[in-house]
Amino acid sequence: MEEKSLTLRDSMELGDVFYKSGLFSDLKSAAQAIVKIQAGAELGIPPFAAMSGINVIQGKPALGAGLIAGRIKASGRYDYKIIRLDDTGCVIAFYQGKDKIGESSFTREDATKAGLMSRDMWSKYPRNMFWARAISNGARWYCPDIFSGSVYTPEELGGEVVDADYVVTEAAAPQPEPSKPQPQPHWIEDEATRKRFWAWAFSLGLTDKDVHEALGVEHMRDFAGDKVAAMDAIKAYIDDKAQPDDHADAWEAAPLDVYTPEDVCSIHGVQMTKREKDGQTWYSHRLDDGSWCNGK
Repeated sequence: MEEKSLTLRDSMELGDVFYKSGLFSDLKSAAQAIVKIQAGAELGIPPFAAMSGINVIQGKPALGAGLIAGRIKASGRYDYKIIRLDDTGCVIAFYQGKDKIGESSFTREDATKAGLMSRDMWSKYPRNMFWARAISNGARWYCPDIFSGSVYTPEELGGEVVDADYVVTEAAAPQPEPSKPQPQPHWIEDEATRKRFWAWAFSLGLTDKDVHEALGVEHMRDFAGDKVAAMDAIKAYIDDKAQPDDHADAWEAAPLDVYTPEDVCSIHGVQMTKREKDGQTWYSHRLDDGSWCNGK
């Protein structure tokens, strides 16, 4: 009985069934199942065998070692014979008809040179891995016409081997780290707000040390609240010292020319001294550790 070839419609219907069955955990969509089935059809592999043994990685069909071996045996043109298979390597002889056409080997030495023996599956199941590399290399070298070109095992294309039967998943692409939210500038850093705030505070008869004491901070940028919270804290501070309570009106009435922005350190909130030298002018103040700050 002649085998019926699959149409695209057949592949689409089968792909949908395979995906909805939930039996293939590596599938993320019905489209992936359809691609596997189509790749198998081009290689003469039945749908279920394609679903179980084919992974498409980087646009290339990757076949499990058992599936590669099966296609060679079923070709009618080629055959192979295992010469050696142990924990040190694998050697396979390939035949076309009755004629030996070459050998393919993959040894522990080859794996070590390629940096493979440090991988989990290579250290746990070396014979399986040596066999897989030897059979895929031999298929590429001696019978590529079976697979319409080069054939690879999933592990050779970056797939991750997840068990000794060579079931694989495609290695996940590294995900970018989520961007960290940029800190918002402190309200005291706004020039207009800073100027009016200090003018208001000084108009109440407070010094920069009084303000810092009222807010419980050493520097204005350490205050976690907004401008309104800072004003409320200062009002409460003044009330505790039995000062007049006309603070709100003082904000609007505060003379803006009490201190210019250059006079007040935007970092520490203290008045700075104007300095001149060699035709240059700047403002600075001395810190407790003896160093100087210019407010920038």
